[in-house]
Amino acid sequence: MDKISPFNLKKFRQETGMSQKQFAEAVDLPTRTYRSYEAGERGLSIEKFRDLKAKLGFHRDHEKQSLRARIDYLRISFPALRDLESFCKNFLFCHLSEFSAQETRLMNYTH
Repeated sequence: MDKISPFNLKKFRQETGMSQKQFAEAVDLPTRTYRSYEAGERGLSIEKFRDLKAKLGFHRDHEKQSLRARIDYLRISFPALRDLESFCKNFLFCHLSEFSAQETRLMNYTH
């Protein structure tokens, strides 16, 4: 089972503006357990991370629709990247299958 990086977990919590204690209470975890996830002493699966996000009001379908509304053209180049599925799981915390491409030509892009 894939695990979320403690660094990314901490970054996410900091973006919410909550302390470790506040975050733990908001997601119904003992503070000590949450701290062990953030310190890397315990592994937090990506699925469990999604559950925690859902408790904070982040829902997968809502997020997908928000991204769809905000991104018209996106091109990312990683010369050393060979495994997109792994990149999505480890850095974007989603599955590659959640992405879709749709040609709109709204901005007249040619690539």
